[in-house]
Amino acid sequence: MALRSLPVSRLAPVVGAERVAAAERELEALRSRLDGRQVWHISDSSTRGGVAEMLREELPYFRGAGIAMRWATLDAPPAFRQFTKALYYQLCGVHTDATGATGSTDSSWPEPDLGRRLYERICREAAERFTAGVDRGGIVVAHDHQTAGLIPHLREAGFTVLWRAHIGAPPHRQQADRAWEFLYRYVAGAHGCIASYPDALPLSLPGGMPLPFPGGMPRPGPYVVAPSINPLAAKNIPLHAPADRVLEAVGPLPPRTPLVTQVGRWDAVKDVPGVIRAFADHVDPAFGAHLLLVGPSTEGDPQAEEVFAQCLRARSGLGLLRARVHVLRLPAADSREHALTVNAIQRCSALVIQKSLAEGFGLTVSEAAWKGRAVIASPVGGLRQQVEHGRSGLLLTGPHDLAGLGAAVNRLLADPARAAELGRNGHERVRGRFLIDIGMRDLARVLTRALPC
Repeated sequence: MALRSLPVSRLAPVVGAERVAAAERELEALRSRLDGRQVWHISDSSTRGGVAEMLREELPYFRGAGIAMRWATLDAPPAFRQFTKALYYQLCGVHTDATGATGSTDSSWPEPDLGRRLYERICREAAERFTAGVDRGGIVVAHDHQTAGLIPHLREAGFTVLWRAHIGAPPHRQQADRAWEFLYRYVAGAHGCIASYPDALPLSLPGGMPLPFPGGMPRPGPYVVAPSINPLAAKNIPLHAPADRVLEAVGPLPPRTPLVTQVGRWDAVKDVPGVIRAFADHVDPAFGAHLLLVGPSTEGDPQAEEVFAQCLRARSGLGLLRARVHVLRLPAADSREHALTVNAIQRCSALVIQKSLAEGFGLTVSEAAWKGRAVIASPVGGLRQQVEHGRSGLLLTGPHDLAGLGAAVNRLLADPARAAELGRNGHERVRGRFLIDIGMRDLARVLTRALPC
């Protein structure tokens, strides 16, 4: 896959020369340790989801530092994507039943033997294609549950293999036990794991059996590298007249309408119907607020299409209130235009929410906070790392707290000065912890440590 090369120094006007120099030192240490060897990333897709977006932004800076960074994708058939989506829901402790309702049981778990045979066949074939044309001896970073099945094959071929999990722990870990039992036999072959935040990954199987390295030694805690945003990306740069883009995407709105926004994939874990119910039942209509639910095109993704249809059904049941609820699919063919429109919507929002039932990290929170927006989020996964409750945003009491979400929205709509204060503090928290120079620095440090002597 073709990638640009960019100098880290272009970040200096935003993060300062000292932080640029710190990132450059770690990148140079990695380049020296690699001694010409390559680093490959393997992900499910180059276009869908936050992992693809993160790699598109991050890898050019590694290449600009002289590191041979490459990216390959599975490009697996629909049946594989359907199976791994079910696996993902299990890892999140969430399922959808025949009516589209969300819950916390394992009834959506597919037939395990059939699913495992499909999973192992696709991963074995992908590993064979990959190893046929790549020099051995470098590092492979396999991203998420879709690629875990490649790990034993890549290790056997001579690569140093790290598994980077962008998955977060569900509110109740036992909900994900079966999924972790499924993944364990593959992940255990990795030379190390990278998590997005402390305690994101289990260190033992159900029943307390520790996850060992292949040699039988107990596995230490995973490396921790927080995902990060690029302040120079189209989704995060300052915009001239962002309201014009919002008008084009949403249509005419009453003057001075407060916008309450959630951005994310059409995914049961994001609980968009729950957001609609919270807005309809608990947000005071006297504020005149409109709810914007924003996500990408669902073309070619039947599971996302079903979630989107579920959201439309929830909206259609609101009566006259549905005029104040907007369910928006943004075209994704032009990734830059898509990013600029999301940027504009976030900048024009009074509040941004992320009421996920579970979350790997949820960088839409940092994106909104970087723009100075007050954020309200569920206390799950990486959202707890990004939002310091009461200072840089508000956390709900739990992921199903619809009344609490409505009350938080009411409180901040009634007190714009408080919302502005949370937005300013959120901006500074993102600057200090979740910008791309920090993510690159930390990842480079991990890769350097993982390489054999």
